[in-house]
Amino acid sequence: MRPHLSKEYMESSKPAAELVKLNPKSEYAPGLEDTLILTMKGIAAGMQNTG
Repeated sequence: MRPHLSKEYMESSKPAAELVKLNPKSEYAPGLEDTLILTMKGIAAGMQNTG
């Protein structure tokens, strides 16, 4: 059985490379902000349907 994929992920028309692209205007180290956002989205996706 495959894990449930979030609606946001399934409806995304952006390629993965574009989603992971670094934000050049960030005041933090390159990739830090994007890494945190991806981590939060991963945690949120993992918590879906857990009650």
